[in-house]
Amino acid sequence: IITSENSKGPSRDWLKFIKSSTAKNKINAWFKKNQREENIIKGKDLIEKEIKRIGMDHSELFKYLLEVVLLNSKKPSAFFNVLKENNKLQEFLPELIQLDKTMQNPFYHPEGSVYNHTMNVIDEAAQNRIFAEHKYEFMLAALCHDFGKISTTFIKEDGKIVSYGHENQLEESKAFLQRLNINLESQELIFRLQKNHMRPFMLYKENSSDKAVRRLQRDAGKGYKDLLLLSYCDKAGCGIKTVERYEELENYRKWFEKKDKILEEFIDRD
Repeated sequence: IITSENSKGPSRDWLKFIKSSTAKNKINAWFKKNQREENIIKGKDLIEKEIKRIGMDHSELFKYLLEVVLLNSKKPSAFFNVLKENNKLQEFLPELIQLDKTMQNPFYHPEGSVYNHTMNVIDEAAQNRIFAEHKYEFMLAALCHDFGKISTTFIKEDGKIVSYGHENQLEESKAFLQRLNINLESQELIFRLQKNHMRPFMLYKENSSDKAVRRLQRDAGKGYKDLLLLSYCDKAGCGIKTVERYEELENYRKWFEKKDKILEEFIDRD
């Protein structure tokens, strides 16, 4: 799109006579970019008016929006990125600010910070949410599964970034879930998912025995299937986009499908 220095940009009237889809897309993109700030301001004003009208404070609104986004959005990361861009994470989800400052071993996590990884994981979880048995708990677990890295991550003398035992560090997740007023039963389910989120993939990689899988079932309790799903999303969100990684994820899924059938037959015999 060529305009003079004094031009205010293209006009929407141009869309009426331009035939090229490429040109139309460029014009629409120009309007989208230049009206973004204006739309953000208008959106904020509308939200503020609605908050006052229904008598809801900001924290209550956040809780409501968080549940709506996690249970319905195809890409929940967009919600958190908007909060981040508008400096609202500190108010509602300070843990994510800490995750953004927490780096990971680039060999395993080329996506960068734990925040980037978490955004990938919740988007993967949203794509697989339909298969979860406890959908809201599953999505919350995807969001806070690596909160423990905030306090456990450090750099070794050889320069490697590690987060030993991060899955067992629950304090950050507890504080987050308590702010949301999540009931104790749901909290316990989410903690089980967080504590065990790496185990399913480790069992697959080691081609573990049926007994080991049964032990995992017992430890996961009623969240066992959601745990397998979370572990899948965790690995899919690692930023490694290779044919080998996709094949590995598919083999992981098939391995557990086979194990589950064996276990179901064993349980039936009991």
